[in-house]
Amino acid sequence: MTDIAKRFEVHPAQITTWKREFLERAEHAFGGPSDAPKVTALEAERDDLYRKVGELEMQRDFLKKTLTKAGL
Repeated sequence: MTDIAKRFEVHPAQITTWKREFLERAEHAFGGPSDAPKVTALEAERDDLYRKVGELEMQRDFLKKTLTKAGL
């Protein structure tokens, strides 16, 4: 604690106070469990959309090759 206080030119008690406050509110700083379901739902929807885009690109490429071979 003393080394950190000297390095940043603050009183060691201030660092202790900041640490205690941070630990009490860390859940809010990094997003609590209440935020997780929204993010997970959005990520799942995004992944489904990317998967669908991939399928459609494969179908397009297949049709493009097939039509090119058929001379159309």
